Amino acid sequence: MEAVNREEQIERRMDVLRNLITSHAKAKRDRVHLEQFRKVKIAVLMREAESSGFGSLGAQEREALANPEYIQLIENLANATGTETETWWTLQLEQWKFDAWRTQMASERAEKSRYGAGG
Repeated sequence: MEAVNREEQIERRMDVLRNLITSHAKAKRDRVHLEQFRKVKIAVLMREAESSGFGSLGAQEREALANPEYIQLIENLANATGTETETWWTLQLEQWKFDAWRTQMASERAEKSRYGAGG
C-alpha cells in the first residue's frame, strides 16, 4: 500500500511540474513573439509616419514610438515578461519541493532499513 501511495505522490508532483513547464513555455513563447513583433511594429509605424509627411528617420521614429499601438505593445511585452518570470520561479520552487520530498523519502527508506522495518 505504501508503494502505491508513493507512486501516486510522485505522479501528482510530476503532473504539477508538467503543467508548470507548459505554462512557462507559453509565457516564454509569448514574450519572445512580442519582442520580435516590436521590431515589425516600429517599421510599420515608421512607414506610416513617412506617408504622413515625416521625412526624417528621427521624426518617423519619434512618431512610431509615441504611437498608442506601440505603447500598448510595450505594455503587453512588460506583462509577458512578468508572467514568464513568475512561471519560471514557480517552476523552480516546485522542483525544489520535489527534490526535498525525494530526499525525505530516501531518508525514511534508509532509516527503515537500518531498523529492519522493511519497506
